[in-house]
Amino acid sequence: MIANYLPSQELRSCRLVCKLWSVEMDRVLSKRQQLIITDPKSSEAEGVLRDYKLGRSTGAGTLCFFDISPNSSLFKRLLCKFGWTLSSLKLEECKLKPLDLKNILLHAAPHLESFSLKDRIPETQVDSTFSIINTLSENKFVLPLLKKLQWSEEFGRVQLQEIIKCCPNLVDLEYKHCPIPGEIKHFRSAKWDSLKSLKLSPRDELRGVHLSSLAALNLKLKRLTLFGLFPKNKARMLKLHDFLKSLSSTLVELELYQHYTLTYQTYSDCKLAKDFLLTTMVLVRSLRMDFAFIKSLKFVNKFPSLQHFVCRSQGTRDWRTVLAGGSSPRKSSRTYPTLKSMNVGEICHHSLNRLSNYFSSIVDLEMDAVGLDDRALRIIISGFPLLQELKIIQKSTFRDIMKLTDSGITGIPTEICENIVKNKNYEAIDAEKVREYPQIADLKRKLQFKRN
Repeated sequence: MIANYLPSQELRSCRLVCKLWSVEMDRVLSKRQQLIITDPKSSEAEGVLRDYKLGRSTGAGTLCFFDISPNSSLFKRLLCKFGWTLSSLKLEECKLKPLDLKNILLHAAPHLESFSLKDRIPETQVDSTFSIINTLSENKFVLPLLKKLQWSEEFGRVQLQEIIKCCPNLVDLEYKHCPIPGEIKHFRSAKWDSLKSLKLSPRDELRGVHLSSLAALNLKLKRLTLFGLFPKNKARMLKLHDFLKSLSSTLVELELYQHYTLTYQTYSDCKLAKDFLLTTMVLVRSLRMDFAFIKSLKFVNKFPSLQHFVCRSQGTRDWRTVLAGGSSPRKSSRTYPTLKSMNVGEICHHSLNRLSNYFSSIVDLEMDAVGLDDRALRIIISGFPLLQELKIIQKSTFRDIMKLTDSGITGIPTEICENIVKNKNYEAIDAEKVREYPQIADLKRKLQFKRN
């Protein structure tokens, strides 16, 4: 059937012809396989090639190569057979040269909608991979069909503006090891309205020029994730504010993280005079951030539509500091009704009590076992009346969680439960006297224990 040889974009167009074609094209698309190759002699891949030759397979829609040389026989045969119909390709640690990438992206698999690369460029390579491919190409290096790109080149030199020119219709970009961008004037003249999701991680720190360049693009992002931020640098935080301000009318999901090499710190350590965010983000429903970005809970007022909030502290002192006097959100209102889900990390019962005053509408609460006691459980039960799910995370070095309950129901210590079962002495035990945490019974069917 000719549909077996058509790329995904054309199959989706064919679905519009009539109902019969729509059903048939959906069947072909659903049968296209995903192959993950970690062995240059993969029997599964050989089997797919054999079935395809015999007409028993519609081919592969997604190929993932891990540590497979582009010069290997299997790599070449798979791209030769399925490259034309491939919609997604992932290459990780394959030691590709720019010439290999040029042949793959422009010739072997020209209809890709999703491409992922993770590699390390050779020390002898001076120019960026994109510029080398441009030099090697007869025509301009452009991938107009590409919608999703994951690019991670250790010590790479590909500039963000090069990606903009190469992928004009990109919707989702995850870019790791991003170098310092060039002149901002190149970004002011660029248009990238198609981009809706950006996940950016710099080579070392996210500098002011990164943020200024992003702000100059006037993006219309719905999802944004930034790594490498440095909360102690006030100038950079102001640049971050300017960038977020440019996204205030479109952004729905926001994630902000420090660089992974920075030691854990709270915002109180940064000694900034006020929260960095001054603009109201009216559409943001999901917010994930390191604790270092919070000075007070007043910042929550900048997210009037917030539903999911993840900010994990690594010490109960953090929440006590943030919840200190004068830091409460919306003093005119006791609750923040839109917020339904929180992940707070380590927290003591005092801080939990204050949070329940502001966020009593919580339905899903996640916290660490550190600091959890019967007082905290009573606050959870009384302070969060709409709670449907409570997740308690047990760290590998923390074992006291087991004293809470035998199964998250009775509140009787595990060792007592074990002795009761072992001796079968049920009548002699007064359950009410040995129950250390009587309120836990009220959390039945809501409580989940997890291990890190």
